[in-house]
Amino acid sequence: MPGPLSIVGYAVNGLGLGHLTRMTAVLVRMRWLLDACNRRHAMVVLTSSEADALAWHHGLAAIKVPSKSAAAAGRLPYAQYRAVARQVVWTALMANRPDLLLVDTFPDGAFGELPPAIDTIPHRVLIARRVLDHVASSASYKAARSMFHTVLEPSEGEPPSADAIGIGPIHLHDTSSLLPAAVVRAELGIPEHHRVLYWSVGGGGDTSIDEAMHGARQMVECQRDITIILAAGPLYRGRSIGHPNIRLERGVGAMQLLAAAHLAVTAAGYNTVHECCALGIPMVLVPRARGADDQLARAHRMVQHGAGSLAASFAPQDVLHAMEAFANHDAYTAASHAAKTLSERNCALDAAAHALQRCVDAATLDRAMQLVETLRPSMVARGQWPQALRRAAAVWSCSPTLVVDDIVEQIREQNGEHSGNHEEFNHEV
Repeated sequence: MPGPLSIVGYAVNGLGLGHLTRMTAVLVRMRWLLDACNRRHAMVVLTSSEADALAWHHGLAAIKVPSKSAAAAGRLPYAQYRAVARQVVWTALMANRPDLLLVDTFPDGAFGELPPAIDTIPHRVLIARRVLDHVASSASYKAARSMFHTVLEPSEGEPPSADAIGIGPIHLHDTSSLLPAAVVRAELGIPEHHRVLYWSVGGGGDTSIDEAMHGARQMVECQRDITIILAAGPLYRGRSIGHPNIRLERGVGAMQLLAAAHLAVTAAGYNTVHECCALGIPMVLVPRARGADDQLARAHRMVQHGAGSLAASFAPQDVLHAMEAFANHDAYTAASHAAKTLSERNCALDAAAHALQRCVDAATLDRAMQLVETLRPSMVARGQWPQALRRAAAVWSCSPTLVVDDIVEQIREQNGEHSGNHEEFNHEV
């Protein structure tokens, strides 16, 4: 029997949570596929995010690289910080000896440390989220990108590059696994007649977080029939806002709460925008400047497709003006439909399958995909995932000639007699 497949995910240098969220989404689904075909594996995530608990929440071990924000707070000279961070990455790669390295966005790493360290790794996969043109055209970016065997580009409307495989948006959660909006609103104690706004600038580490928090407070004071789900993010370290019409969220389950919103008021980060699209939630967009992420282009694309409108700031007068685009029922319905057409399905499982193609034979991987796609929807609805997947893998292992439909039928029959463990479901999904 082969040894465990060693997989390292690299999600370093994100100001928000996008890098770590995409990485977690793909690694979780790689685990499903490997579990389905009974392939042993060991996964770790390398991240500089101060929200590394997100990986733990989804059953993944995280190796923490110091973040730039933490280094600045500790008054660490940049040269010293860079040396420490590079050494942490190199040591982690040497210790784990990965068979597969999965990197998000930056092929040369946050500190230029990856090119000299990865040429001996057998399988290298890059999730190449769109970056600003001047970054993508740089010689160092192109050279580092060429070192990867597989390049996956989560599409945002543009065709994939010649060296890449184009896939759709990657989300951490499938919409089928979320609680209904009415249930979430009831659990949050939101009055039935209130409009619900999801208010966010990302992971909470942005310098504009104070502006957004102040705008939210002003909004509920001038609009009494609004409740704001204020997604401050796990990186936010400021004070809570004490107001009966504000629900402050600092954790890692933001998409669960996003499902309760009628409208999102948000920066134009990759994750939040595409999660809103998946849920059909129109957006008031306040794009922010980022080092590599072109939020302004993403925001304009949402406006062009009728899924969002632009606001100059998080101030109530600017937000209310932008909300006029969705003022009547027909306009709101059209915007909701337009959003859904931009993110019709979660492609995290597709990304996971492409990433594993050099590690698992094609027939086995294709069968594992079929098993996950066929079994998961009904098992999620029953709260019996991923336990059902492990039982299906055992059936497949004992009877390798069974077709997927027969395996699924056996598991469904078993689960008709046994209830699922919701606590385990919530932890692993």
